[in-house]
Amino acid sequence: MGNGIFKIPTPANEPGNTYAPGTKERETIKAELQRQSEIVVDIPVIINGENIKTDTVKQVVMPHDHQHV
Repeated sequence: MGNGIFKIPTPANEPGNTYAPGTKERETIKAELQRQSEIVVDIPVIINGENIKTDTVKQVVMPHDHQHV
């Protein structure tokens, strides 16, 4: 059993956002989610720094809305 006395420094991270209803942060994230849902992104396959292209295409769903491809 150790008898160490530790002094852990206070983190110097950015202040956390609450995303509470009516806050600017919440409106900003909702607008970005809407923008992201309206675009189609080609997700590349990169192996060992080489961009691999095939005719195989897979659908990817949103993590928070599995009905949206």
